[in-house]
This record gives sequence, structure tokens and C-alpha cells, in this order.
Amino acid sequence: MKDVLIRLEQPEDAQPLDALLKASFPGHFEARLVRTLRQSSRLYLGMVAQQAAGLLAFLLFTPVRCPARPKARLLGLGPVAVTPAARGQGLGTRLLRAGLSAARDTGAEAVFVQGDSGFYDDFGFVPAATLGLETLWHPPGSELLIKPLQGTAPRDLGASV
Repeated sequence: MKDVLIRLEQPEDAQPLDALLKASFPGHFEARLVRTLRQSSRLYLGMVAQQAAGLLAFLLFTPVRCPARPKARLLGLGPVAVTPAARGQGLGTRLLRAGLSAARDTGAEAVFVQGDSGFYDDFGFVPAATLGLETLWHPPGSELLIKPLQGTAPRDLGASV
């Protein structure tokens, strides 16, 4: 895909992002989630892929709490959205690679995602269960995955995130 700019989300992106999320996910749960996070100031790092015609893709990292290490710098990834017309062209992959690089630059230790390991393992994510970690949320067809950002995966996170 040509002439795509990948950049940090800006405040003026709020309405176009809402439309992108609604077009990308049936039921609009993700659009409501991002609006709620924005209103509560829990957004941490949002990135977009843009062409002259508008926004094509979005991803968001938010802080993750770990009871065993309350000061750990951990992020959760999601949602990741690509407009239906832009899917299958590698745009989500480009945006995710840029997002993980930006997350690393913040000093975050690791990123968690609840998703398909068949997709995310190409980006260095591994099942969190291999580190003894689990979550209470288990949507069908996905698992909790972790990607270390600063070398090796943190080992002292306890049993739940």
C-alpha cells in the first residue's frame, strides 16, 4: 500500500477513529471501549496509518496492572483495527511493527495481547502460560500472549495480570 503515513494518534483523530472502529468491528464494542478509555485518560499510546483520504488503521496500547509488581511497565495491545477496504495488504503488520517499536521506546518491559498465537508469533509474542501467567478473561479462539520489549520476558510477575 503506497503513500501511507504511520504516526501517533492526535486528539483531532477521535471522530475519524470512532468511524474506523465501527467499520472494522461489528457490534461497536471496540469503538465504545476506546471512547471510554479516552474519557478516563487511560489511553497510553495510540498509532494510526493514514492516507490522504483518511485513516486506514489504528492500534492502541494501554497500561496493564500486575498485582505482584505494581510498578512494572507493562502494556496491553488492543484493539488493532484495519478498515475492511485496506485489509490483506500488510498494513496491519506495518502498523503493529511500528507500534511495538514505539512501545519499546517508552521503556515498557513487555506487551500483552489476547489473540491468535498463529498471527502474533510472527511478532515475537509467546503464550503467557509458558511464564506461568494467566488471565481471568478467556475469549474463544484466543489466548494471552506476551512479547518482551527489553530483552527477556519479566519472570517475577506473579500468576495473573
